Amino acid sequence: MMSPSIIVYPLNAEDVSLAIKYATLDELEDARKTIAKPSGRKFKVMGRGGGHQYCGVSCDNGNLIISMEQLNKLKAKK
Repeated sequence: MMSPSIIVYPLNAEDVSLAIKYATLDELEDARKTIAKPSGRKFKVMGRGGGHQYCGVSCDNGNLIISMEQLNKLKAKK
């Protein structure tokens, strides 16, 4: 069973960018510290498109998953 630390549901490209920065920037180490994860270490970032996948590459234990399903609802700018 896969158990990611965080699943993010971004609504736009800025949300995706912020999630990646939170997971990877050294200066946000203190923001990542929790009771469950006191080290504040960086997260591995993985994308999930919402389709089926059977080999486990879109989810991993203890990492940050960016679920792209909400982005399907966006309308293209003209």
